[in-house]
Amino acid sequence: MKTDLHPPLRDDVDGETTTVAAVRHLFRNQIQMMTSLVGLFGRRLPDGEGRDAFADLRARFDAVTFGPPDDVAPDASGRMEVDLAELARRISRHLDPDFRHRVAVKGAPILATPKRAAAVAQIIAELIIELTRRGFVGHESGSAEISIEQAADGSIAIRLVQTGPAGVTPRRDPSDLGATIADSLVRSLDGRIDRAASGPLTTDVFMPPEPTAR
Repeated sequence: MKTDLHPPLRDDVDGETTTVAAVRHLFRNQIQMMTSLVGLFGRRLPDGEGRDAFADLRARFDAVTFGPPDDVAPDASGRMEVDLAELARRISRHLDPDFRHRVAVKGAPILATPKRAAAVAQIIAELIIELTRRGFVGHESGSAEISIEQAADGSIAIRLVQTGPAGVTPRRDPSDLGATIADSLVRSLDGRIDRAASGPLTTDVFMPPEPTAR
């Protein structure tokens, strides 16, 4: 009988080959390094669209690499605990380094597979980019509330409401790149996204429970 002298090493925790885990870790490190470089270059630019574009790119890179630490073990369904609320706070800081606007984020860690967590993270990034570039643009100060909640059945609800300045009516553009990205990601999770047609920037996202991962 032929014997494989070099069988793939397995992680006893989640069954993933150590080679795949190493590649995933390397990819995340490379993107995180690019995120830092993009942020550094953007900060050297004068205020304006160019600087804003680099800040948005940094936020998107941050979301792409979002996930549980490599040493976190999944549960029986393949899900892991992730803190999307903390990610939302971090992205808000990327986009508003001078803290001119107040963005209150409410939410406890949720359970999700790494793939779902990364998709939801990117949706959150696009919502905050839209808030910053559409809702807060042209105002010295603004405010908003973001809630991220997971129900007992595993479904996820995200709500973003701009609360200031008073009477603000942001320009809405459903063909905007960020809106297109968010809509596509929500559809990929069989969810729905609803945006208020007028008044303060208000967006509701709902994603049903994910299928059992294993």
